[in-house]
Amino acid sequence: MGSAPPFLGDDIFVLIASHLDVRSLGRLARAAARFSVKEITQRRSVAEEGARRQVAAQSRVVQGWVCAGLPWLRRLAKLRTLLRPLAFTDCGPGVELGEAGALARKDGCIQQSAVCGAELTSGVHFARFTIRDLGTDGGFLGVVGPSFRVGFPAIGGAAAGAGADPQGWMFDVRDGELRHAGDYISWMPEVIRPAQGDEIALLLDLEAGTLAVYHEGRRLGLMVRGGLTGPLRWAVDLWDGAALLIQRGDAPPVTAADREDDERKHAEVLAMASDEFDSEDEAEFGQWGAQELPPPAGR
Repeated sequence: MGSAPPFLGDDIFVLIASHLDVRSLGRLARAAARFSVKEITQRRSVAEEGARRQVAAQSRVVQGWVCAGLPWLRRLAKLRTLLRPLAFTDCGPGVELGEAGALARKDGCIQQSAVCGAELTSGVHFARFTIRDLGTDGGFLGVVGPSFRVGFPAIGGAAAGAGADPQGWMFDVRDGELRHAGDYISWMPEVIRPAQGDEIALLLDLEAGTLAVYHEGRRLGLMVRGGLTGPLRWAVDLWDGAALLIQRGDAPPVTAADREDDERKHAEVLAMASDEFDSEDEAEFGQWGAQELPPPAGR
């Protein structure tokens, strides 16, 4: 009679589990109590340890996309969703999606929106938008809260875009202004007029609550200076003929010089705003003081 096969310890199963996808890890946890129950001498089960190793293999930026308090299997599942190529999953009438959902194109004069499905809840995210076509009146690009619904009619019957939403913070590709809750807000001292083929990139930092804008690789500054919280989704508002392509990018480092430049530009915007006040507004402006005025993006 042959000898019994050698006993395989948990180490070999953990190694295998570290290469399984989320669905297979779930099946492993259900296959036997040995793979799903935490041992007295361990903090994690075999399935959980396999998921933890896969999460730990990602960069610190990517690990920051999920809440540290979630179970490891749920963290891995959310990361796998967020690591997929960016794509629009929901759009209003007249918006055509192409290139695996990464391109949104609008036909028709009424503004409509397209949004990505993945919700951004924490960490630092970087999205690149390429202007394929400005169309008749361009469009907006940015982030919006999960309650926003594309194609929902506003007063007057026209569709309300993400830029009209209280949880929408959108960059206007025509002149660079911030579109938020239906208002147009000047947030930088210079006027930017992107051209067809240009790239606008957004750096969303949900730890700091900020949204920075880059044009052709050059940092323009903080469009939203604070107060942003997740969940948020990438979104675009499009006019007739406009087309925008979205792609994920590697978040650029933010240097001390970048922060100093952001503050300098913000001070210039406040100074420009104070110069526009007439004499009747002088007393009210003096009550706030230049540094005490609410930031352009509203906090």
